[in-house]
Amino acid sequence: MATSRENQYKDLNSTIEKIGNKVLERFREEIFAGIKNPELISILEEVKCYWRDTYRPTLTQLSCEAVGGQSETVKDAGLVFALAAAGAGIHDDIVDKSSNKHLKKTIHGYGIDKTLIVGDLLISKAWTTISKIVREIGQPTKIADIIEVYGQCSANMCEAEIMEISCRKKLDTDLDFYKEILWNLNADMQGCAKIGAILGNGSNKEIQNLGEIGRILGFLFAVRSDVMDSLNIEGNICHRLKHESVPLPILFAAQTSKERERKIESIIMKKEIPESDIRKVLETCFETEALLYVDNLAKEASEEGMSKLCAIQPSLARDLLQQFLEREYSYISGLSNLAF
Repeated sequence: MATSRENQYKDLNSTIEKIGNKVLERFREEIFAGIKNPELISILEEVKCYWRDTYRPTLTQLSCEAVGGQSETVKDAGLVFALAAAGAGIHDDIVDKSSNKHLKKTIHGYGIDKTLIVGDLLISKAWTTISKIVREIGQPTKIADIIEVYGQCSANMCEAEIMEISCRKKLDTDLDFYKEILWNLNADMQGCAKIGAILGNGSNKEIQNLGEIGRILGFLFAVRSDVMDSLNIEGNICHRLKHESVPLPILFAAQTSKERERKIESIIMKKEIPESDIRKVLETCFETEALLYVDNLAKEASEEGMSKLCAIQPSLARDLLQQFLEREYSYISGLSNLAF
């Protein structure tokens, strides 16, 4: 019997659950710290229930351990990225008008004003947590490096969001321009890896290589999201086509001919998109091998990540990072192969 994906990556899954759950426990305590307003507490209760990002804390810890650091060193760094990602994610929900994400309700239903405030609160709590790291390490140069990395990855994500807004309902978006967006949407994952390596006392080369691995994982996450949306796996393709950028497979398919571009444009410009039209868009993706194109992009990125890993000393953490890369590519490849 073929080994299931879950068994194949059981060590990684176990590590993600162990590290992630520990950080999530602290996340669920920290978001309420100092808060007394009953309405705000009520909204945060919902955030507590649906926010379950375990990947960023895991990447931070594995990057630290991959350079010989101790897991205890990054306990606060993992929390920083969990809080910041939650705040940024809530802001994204406002931009994208998302009342549902990954089959769960967001807090967008409370209105833009309150949702914005909650996102601001979580990001400010991330900065408060950085102060704990500063007190513990007490090394000005290292502190400056950490803050610089955090600031740069935040800037990259904001640039990607601005660029993505310009791509709404646009089928003539340059593919390289759009790929640049995908490379930066999850730039905080590059920050996770670099800061983990910095706190683990990694060399400059190790910090840069692990940062690139984090960047590649962020890209693979973004590509996987685009493939899932194109295949309408979570049932949100209509919302995506109305309020967000056109996913890469559909963008590629539209640019293979003027006829296909006109066909897809006539669909995405409709006020309500019927199920039959969604099937037509998917058929166009299949006939143009758009998913194969995306699969090849993911494969190239994954292979680049593997080459960066070769420069890291062998360890369990390095093995798990390799599994991380392999798993993300296998998800994309598996989804793409469903189409053929």
